[in-house]
Amino acid sequence: MLLFVLFGYQKLVHFGGTVSYMAKLETPLPTMAALIAGGMAFPVLNSCAK
Repeated sequence: MLLFVLFGYQKLVHFGGTVSYMAKLETPLPTMAALIAGGMAFPVLNSCAK
């Protein structure tokens, strides 16, 4: 569960880098994909903690 927090936090703190990486991978809507990738760590963590 700690990995979800660490990597989710890093994706949100270094959001510009995450978006750049998503764009480099030619991900559709890289900004939206980065928001989802960074933001999903916390709901997943919350559901695992129950």
